[in-house]
Amino acid sequence: MNKKRWLVLITACLLTLAVWGVFYYRSVQMPNWTESQEVRQAVTETAGLVRIESLTKHIWDEVTWVAQGSDASGQPVIVFLQNGEVVFRTEEGNTMTKEDMLQLFDREHADAKLVAIQPGWFRDQPAWEMQYKQQGSNGFFYHFYSLRNGEELNHFFIATH
Repeated sequence: MNKKRWLVLITACLLTLAVWGVFYYRSVQMPNWTESQEVRQAVTETAGLVRIESLTKHIWDEVTWVAQGSDASGQPVIVFLQNGEVVFRTEEGNTMTKEDMLQLFDREHADAKLVAIQPGWFRDQPAWEMQYKQQGSNGFFYHFYSLRNGEELNHFFIATH
């Protein structure tokens, strides 16, 4: 075979692999996309949000979806759903903000590296979950704080070795 035929063959193989990769990615992600879309619909129907800015899936003792957005009057709202049902809804002004929690973290854990912060559900109440790593530790720390007032609810250490 000459150079031109090799080039066409290689291009066809690469194109086939790219198309297969796209279809594979879609098939793997489709359940996640469908679940997220169903939760978005439930939030708008049951919690009255007209705009959803963020939607987070939190898993600890149970699966909880946290939606942050605004209602018809434009008021920022945070909603917690479990099994398609609203378990908690409040205006964001009545909660500790992410910025408040970051300041609290810096005061209490100045030498730690924050890995993640997200709203979640802990012991039947809305909470902030903070995951961080201490220098020299062989795992991750998880601290839960009340979403309402920032009070510490509990903390855990999960070793990685």
